[in-house]
Amino acid sequence: MNKETMLLWTALSKLGKFGDSDYDKAILDDLRQELHIDKTADFVEEVYYCSPEMVLQAFFNVTAPLTDMYADILNLFETCSATQSSQNIDISFDSSRTKITKFNIDHFLHAKESLIGIRKKRRELLIKENSIESFESCLHDLLAYLFKNKNSCSYPPISNSNITKWLDEYYTNRDRWPTASPDFNSVLNGIEDDVGFQLLFSFWTDMYSFCKNACSNRGENYDIVWKNGNKSQLLQREINCFLGTSLEQIVLATERYREKPSYYKERVLQSINTFKNSIKYSEHETEDLFNSFKEFLRLPVWKHRYEVYSIWVFTRIIDGLTEADIKFNIRDNTLSFPFSGACLAEVSLGGKQYEVWTELRTAAIVHPTGRSRKKHIQPDYSIVCGDANSVSNSVLVIECKQYKKSNTSNFGHAIIDYAYNRPIAKVLLANYGVINEQSMSNALQNLPDERYGLFSFCRPNSDTARALSAEVRRILYRKSRLYKVNTSKNVIFTLFWDENQNCDHQDLDLHLLYTDTLTGVSSTLSYKEQNIDGAQYSGDVRCSPGTEQIIIQHFMPGYYDLWVNNYSSEIGFHEGNPVVTVSIPGEKESIALELPNADDNSWWHVLRIDATKNVLKVINQAEGTNETIIS
Repeated sequence: MNKETMLLWTALSKLGKFGDSDYDKAILDDLRQELHIDKTADFVEEVYYCSPEMVLQAFFNVTAPLTDMYADILNLFETCSATQSSQNIDISFDSSRTKITKFNIDHFLHAKESLIGIRKKRRELLIKENSIESFESCLHDLLAYLFKNKNSCSYPPISNSNITKWLDEYYTNRDRWPTASPDFNSVLNGIEDDVGFQLLFSFWTDMYSFCKNACSNRGENYDIVWKNGNKSQLLQREINCFLGTSLEQIVLATERYREKPSYYKERVLQSINTFKNSIKYSEHETEDLFNSFKEFLRLPVWKHRYEVYSIWVFTRIIDGLTEADIKFNIRDNTLSFPFSGACLAEVSLGGKQYEVWTELRTAAIVHPTGRSRKKHIQPDYSIVCGDANSVSNSVLVIECKQYKKSNTSNFGHAIIDYAYNRPIAKVLLANYGVINEQSMSNALQNLPDERYGLFSFCRPNSDTARALSAEVRRILYRKSRLYKVNTSKNVIFTLFWDENQNCDHQDLDLHLLYTDTLTGVSSTLSYKEQNIDGAQYSGDVRCSPGTEQIIIQHFMPGYYDLWVNNYSSEIGFHEGNPVVTVSIPGEKESIALELPNADDNSWWHVLRIDATKNVLKVINQAEGTNETIIS
């Protein structure tokens, strides 16, 4: 056992006040993975065999996502403050487990700055010449063993598409860094936590961050950086694309190991442990980094990290509504998250009005199955359209969990209770830790898939967090009859009408009206004229059954309105059962719109696309005569 590690961990755990309980303590599970401690082993006993350097590094990796969490909450403060013309907004939070807690912007600024300082200090300690040399030696040793000393020219290509895409951008564009960081989760899928490949990827990430910070513009000449005083050997290596080469080697070794039998594990562990043991801090460096952690663990936002996570999930909901008009319900300069329930924000989107509630309590229609729910349900967040007390007006329910491992019973009961007692709403469950989707699918087999969504490892700057925001956006867009449009790709409108039993010459026409928002000038694409740049018209069809089509290949800033005209006005508009389909890139199915009640109207306003916001709004309204709409 390492006495220094015992003292270090005792101090960290006492200050951090976390333990290995079933609720909310994902941090220990993450530390197990970072330190390669088996899930069945006693954590405290095993951690004492780790070096102080590895414990500090693991602790940093586990807490690092909080920097992004605080940044997201700071953005929420700024957004709220902008609506109030004030810089002094507070956030108060109380739940069934805590007393009222009040945060202000300085709490999160201090926490974010503290973690950034720790990150910088730790990176400088980690990226040393001997560590980089040991890292290179480890990769060469792994590849030699896993590929039986084959020449590097004979190595197979990397199979992971995410990594190959990143590498293509890295090698092709030498003047800038790739737009996104590589995603290692898919590479590590199926690899045991205790093998240690995670350590190699973590070290590579630190080197990548170091280089990006030293040369924010990759096009800078590294020699200039060197002359200006940055004597890092890593920057000298990067002149020859060291980051790309080393990433290829880690991924190759990981993919090759996955194919090998289990007895390869011991030899692979030996190589990685040799590298791990090369990472050494001096006594002064260890103490300095530990003191930085102590300062962070004393901050209010760490002590109330569970409440902070729930507030962060609210920021992901708001992130999904960036195109909407949002009014935060701030009273006495405070945005309150009370356990008794409150409307946090009012949202206007596509002509519909929504409210975002926290802890909205409604009577149960079906007897709840969850232990804590008796005659009522009270999810963390609800989005309603109309009277909040009417369960049929709930559009979306979001439940936050901070479990270190999947809890099928707890999660399943929550989803079932909310789905049955909010019969129109889709239920989204976000967990900081893992969700066993197969077990959940079995537990929810009587509930249609479209009624719920699962978001595992929902953490800052993760694909899951982005997916949560996107799902909030998608659901409210559908409710508002809005669709996101990728204006760099073709959008296709097709009009169909059936054969008419009374006559065969029903003539329906597609019209596209474009309005330039800068000049106010309008132009039209139809059988009459084709003067909208970037759009094509298939041609006039004057009989039934018939089909006409318009394709927008290139969008210009402004509005595009799609209309259908019943040119043969002596024949009822409905006679041919007209339908317009809209093909939008990214949508699994085309949108099909049927003519609404037309009465004596000759025009059907189908939809409008706002090309400045990339949003399609379904109008679906009949109006006017042949002389009143488009001349």
